[in-house]
Amino acid sequence: MARSSTGLALCFGEAYPTSTSVDGSCRCAIETAQTTRSIGLFLSINLVVLLRVSGRNLSLDTYPSEFISHVHPLLFAAGLEPAVPVTPPTNPSGPSSTAPPSTNGVGSPAAPQVASSSLTNGDEASSTSSDPFVTLVAALRRAFQARKGWGIWDNTRGAHHDFHVVLVDKNVRFPPIKARPVSVPPGTPSPPLHSPISPLSPSSPLFPDGIMAPIWIRKHREMIPAVFVLVLRIHEYDDAQGAGPLDAAKAKEDEERHHDSELVKEILDRKRLTSERGIKLAVVLLCSRRLLDDPALDQRLSLIRRQSGLDSRASLFVISPVPQAEVTNFVQSLREELFPAALDYYREHGRRVRRKRARQMPKGGLSDKGWNVRYDYKMAFFSEMRGETEVALKHYEDCYTTLIVMFANSTLLPPRTKRWAEAKVLADCLSVKVAKMHMYLNEPSLAVAQLNRHVTTFRDLSNTWGIGDKTFEFWSWQSKQYRLFGDLVAIGIRNGFRLPLLRPVPSTRVLPPGAPPPPVSVTMPSNTLQHPGHYFFLAAGCAIERRERFKAVKAAYEAARDAAAAVAPIPEGGKRPPPLGMGPALTHEAKVDHAEIIIELYTQAYEFFKAHKAKNMTFYVASQIALTHYEAGNHEMALKFNDRIAKNYRKDRWSGVLDSILQLSLDSAQRKGDWESAIRCCLELMAPTSHITVNERARYSSLALQLMQTHAPASPDKSTINFGPAESAPLFNCRLAFWRASIDIGDAAPYQLVLEAPPVSRTSAFIFSELVINFTGGVAPIVVSHSTVETPSETPAEVIRLLDEGDAHLEADLCWSDGSTKTFEGVVAADKPCELTVSDVVLKTKIGEWELSFAFQPEVHSSISEEWFLSSTQKVFLSNPLPGMCIVSARKLRLDFSIEHHSPAYVGEVYPVHIDFVNKDEFDIDVYLDILLQPGEDESPNRILVDEESSLSFIKGISLGTIAPNGRLRKTVHLDCVGAAGDRLLDLSVRSIASSLNATPSVAEVPGAPENGSMEPAPSSSNFTELLRSIAISAVDPVHSAFQVLFHQKRKALKPLLDLAPPDEWNAASDVTVVGTLHAAGPWDLKVTSLKLVSEVSFAGQGSEFRSDTHQLSLRGQQARGVRVVHSSLTHLDKDISIHWSASDLFNCLFQLEVAPSHAPHALPAPFIEAHWQRRGSVANACRTLIPLPPLEPVMLEPTVTLSLPAILRLHDLTRLRYKFSNPTNRVTTLSFTVEGAEPGTFTFAGPRKFPSLVLAPDEERTLDMVVVPLVVGACALPRMRVFHHERVPLAPDDENDGEPYLDPSAPRESARRARELKVVPETAVHEIKDPAQLLMEEDLRAARGGDRLDDAIGTPPPPPFVVMVLPR
Repeated sequence: MARSSTGLALCFGEAYPTSTSVDGSCRCAIETAQTTRSIGLFLSINLVVLLRVSGRNLSLDTYPSEFISHVHPLLFAAGLEPAVPVTPPTNPSGPSSTAPPSTNGVGSPAAPQVASSSLTNGDEASSTSSDPFVTLVAALRRAFQARKGWGIWDNTRGAHHDFHVVLVDKNVRFPPIKARPVSVPPGTPSPPLHSPISPLSPSSPLFPDGIMAPIWIRKHREMIPAVFVLVLRIHEYDDAQGAGPLDAAKAKEDEERHHDSELVKEILDRKRLTSERGIKLAVVLLCSRRLLDDPALDQRLSLIRRQSGLDSRASLFVISPVPQAEVTNFVQSLREELFPAALDYYREHGRRVRRKRARQMPKGGLSDKGWNVRYDYKMAFFSEMRGETEVALKHYEDCYTTLIVMFANSTLLPPRTKRWAEAKVLADCLSVKVAKMHMYLNEPSLAVAQLNRHVTTFRDLSNTWGIGDKTFEFWSWQSKQYRLFGDLVAIGIRNGFRLPLLRPVPSTRVLPPGAPPPPVSVTMPSNTLQHPGHYFFLAAGCAIERRERFKAVKAAYEAARDAAAAVAPIPEGGKRPPPLGMGPALTHEAKVDHAEIIIELYTQAYEFFKAHKAKNMTFYVASQIALTHYEAGNHEMALKFNDRIAKNYRKDRWSGVLDSILQLSLDSAQRKGDWESAIRCCLELMAPTSHITVNERARYSSLALQLMQTHAPASPDKSTINFGPAESAPLFNCRLAFWRASIDIGDAAPYQLVLEAPPVSRTSAFIFSELVINFTGGVAPIVVSHSTVETPSETPAEVIRLLDEGDAHLEADLCWSDGSTKTFEGVVAADKPCELTVSDVVLKTKIGEWELSFAFQPEVHSSISEEWFLSSTQKVFLSNPLPGMCIVSARKLRLDFSIEHHSPAYVGEVYPVHIDFVNKDEFDIDVYLDILLQPGEDESPNRILVDEESSLSFIKGISLGTIAPNGRLRKTVHLDCVGAAGDRLLDLSVRSIASSLNATPSVAEVPGAPENGSMEPAPSSSNFTELLRSIAISAVDPVHSAFQVLFHQKRKALKPLLDLAPPDEWNAASDVTVVGTLHAAGPWDLKVTSLKLVSEVSFAGQGSEFRSDTHQLSLRGQQARGVRVVHSSLTHLDKDISIHWSASDLFNCLFQLEVAPSHAPHALPAPFIEAHWQRRGSVANACRTLIPLPPLEPVMLEPTVTLSLPAILRLHDLTRLRYKFSNPTNRVTTLSFTVEGAEPGTFTFAGPRKFPSLVLAPDEERTLDMVVVPLVVGACALPRMRVFHHERVPLAPDDENDGEPYLDPSAPRESARRARELKVVPETAVHEIKDPAQLLMEEDLRAARGGDRLDDAIGTPPPPPFVVMVLPR
């Protein structure tokens, strides 16, 4: 391969050094030569591209940080030099003559930044200084430098007004805009001036055909700011000078004017330099708090701003010594004010570049496409500076597309040249930029598409360059691309980027039957952004391919070298020619540690797969790491990784992957000399679950025996190798079956344990010395030793019966031939309740100095019926769904009990419940009873009665005595049913204890009342059994009742007004007739012993309740006030009667009552019918039931208006209508009425149409006659009379009477007159009061029809007129 003029061998974008002194770091370095000329710096830059030699730490640092990192507007802060202690200078030229060290692999001219050592010393000095301004400057320096370095990811888009701040000296100089040539021959015209780093400048590293160099980005990122902040201190006059007031004021003014003029001159000098480049200049003045409060300061600041030519907005700031927090806020506000100016600065730069791109391209070595790439990159760079992501993305994509076109044309970018390598690096960085911008815009699929496009495009281009996908160079580059993208995604996730959700969002819309399913969005897997581990995994795969390609090339080279050396003739001097040399690329690749690169990539992929809970991929990546260690010869690490991941594959039964891991582990263990691990691998590969062939299994069996016989353990304590169920696959198939599904404690449980050696196994060479069967439930293990007596079996299946007679030693043949089955049959018993099964089966043997122990667990097949071997050739199938387990429970006492009762019960009676017990066991049993009464829905106080005990909820520990074998016992429990009809729930708990076992618990040990309202069974024991039973007792009402109430309209006369006798409450009382019907509810016949009507309820004994048809009322101490009985049909039935009622019998009764008058519309309590009854044929005491009469609501004592008229009217006959106005109250009443005319043409009438005031004395009646003449025949409405009752009502202080339209405002303030319309009713003798249940039903129906809402909307309508029938004459 030819060498370039720079002394570098270039191959596929990588530069390999010609000497071995390079440290192998992969980076792009820019060497600059710095010379001083007249007014500034002259930059001479030589670009050298160096890539990694060792291949380590491939990441985003591989490329120049200028091309990769996110850029921010640049801000220079001058005047914040720290206070450094005065020391003898060690360098006469000063610190500015020494360039700071380069960062990110790029060397630069003297960066205008304060040296770190000076900053450190200054900060230390400021922390100990007592000068407040020194502390203020240090605080400003810390606030400005809050953001350090260049980050890869920043999607804030300028929202935080971030700047990259560089602390510089006040006299800092900017790089020149144009550079003159170093030497111009005399007589030749001076060439046009260009930037020192332009491809048109002969001294530029890009001359003549370079596209873009990192130094241009560094110039705008670190050397030329958009904003220049100059920090100065404004002068303050010292008032301590001894002078008079007038002289002091003049001296102060002169001194301040002098220092302000010097300050203005300093600002003007800096303003001149910043104005040339359009840089925003801002001045921060430091002053004391005293000066800040001086009223003359504003005038001074205004004068300084005008004289120095500063902008009127955001150009002059003042700060005094304040705490660090306030300084930070000040700097943040300063950034917010200056950020728009920075955006304008870079926007103007973008316009300038756009204008240059629109003009004719410059003539020179760089092609037009190259200039387009350069201009597009600059516009994208300035757009990124402004935070315009969409604009920057467009320009970066245009730049990348044009650069790809240049790569496709070998005349524009000849392959394997220096410019080709520079462009290759630029293209890789542009691809990362474009992908990052797409991720900024939340377009992850476009970011992945850019990666795929970049890889595909350069794969095609590489094939044309001769370094395609058949070379290790290409796979090295592709591995780097995937890793770069993985790093980018990882950085984005750390900064808040969220990966797209690949799971489809479930739809909440229910499709109608037969409708087609909605279309499903199709996602291309190749364009779906995965987590970073996916791309690190791809990078590792490319690195493996790179290693394999290198091995093939190296093998071909060595073969060619050996062949050339064999045929080369020996010259006469006797010396052979030098061997065929390796090329630079092959030499470099031979120094790369491929295994380290692959392991590092797989390790990063492993971490991300693990973090995203991709279990299978995590284990697979770990296996690849182990494989890489194995191929690299690091067998110790390979063995550790394989041991770690084999557990998971063994647990998940991935036999294919597990076999390959075990084979690699076996080879690594043999090479390392770890014989224990090697033996483990051999024995696990012998397991029937492995997918290897029978011959391989036999080979591993022989190898295991050979290793154990030829090699000794490393130490005596490591001679035992245990194979647990989770540590290795089993050598035998193990099954377990119990003959019985459950047994009692102490009973024998027959079992069969089957150990089967599959035909493909090769365990016949192993003779086991001992078989140990371990049971659960505290059962002692069964140990079977190997029998030395050979008992050859004619069949491969053998049944071995383990008959444990006393201390007899159990022996059996413990050698399995391939395909043989041994069934061990025995019995076992447990002494406590448990789930009896075999925990594990252990086979032990000793070969050489090694002791092996194999532990198996019986297989569980819940869907397959287990087999029970009667002999080696006969078997039956068990019906037990879980044959591998036997339930051992405490022996239950054989006590049965039954419940007898005659349901339903009657409400009000004491209902008997009979409980019969039968002892079917062979010994005496003590019986205890617990009764829990569940609360009813109406919370009525039902009671349970047992002997002398009673309770509303729970009775515990009722001792029923001892029942002899085959004995019987009956216990009667009574339930006092009160309240509403319904079910009563009783929970019974019968506890039986074997009295002969001397373990009878006391009553106190019986559990108490349950807190949650339910009984839980107690734990069983060998002499204790609990039986639970629940019964529901239905309770019905013994008697149903129905009543009809008739109120007589005519009342008794009131006491005269002048009668001075004491008032009687029965004056003006109403007569009420009540007709009652009693109906026996059934189904049981009743014997009634007493029926009577009572006005007051008293309870001398137990509490009782009654129930009506609709409501349940408590009657304790209640009296029917305002009602007295005049006559009752039950007068002679109050005692010593015997009436038998069947279910279909009815009993009627009649009562005549008087109801006292009332001035309030409320019902009065009525008397009650008291019935004493008992079931027919019962000898129990009579029960009492109280049946209330309906509430009696008398007609209110208020004025009434009745109308008396004939039933039929005749056409053209005079008809007299008589209205009667009555005042039944004891107050003077004022009425008024108006008469509304009938429909036209129906009636004519004679009489008053309006009467404004009609005063009625107490108990006074007046009549008014009205004559009407019918004019038509048929149903006609009479003229309607509307009567109003006027009364005074008291007013509350805040009552505004909004809802009373008839209040009279002329009444006194403490009361008001209210007019209420009275209803005119036809004159009748009595009126019926409807049953409350019927009224309630009518209200419900009216509410269902919406009648209430309608009435509320339109108000209460006036009563309709009377309609009469008019007949012809």
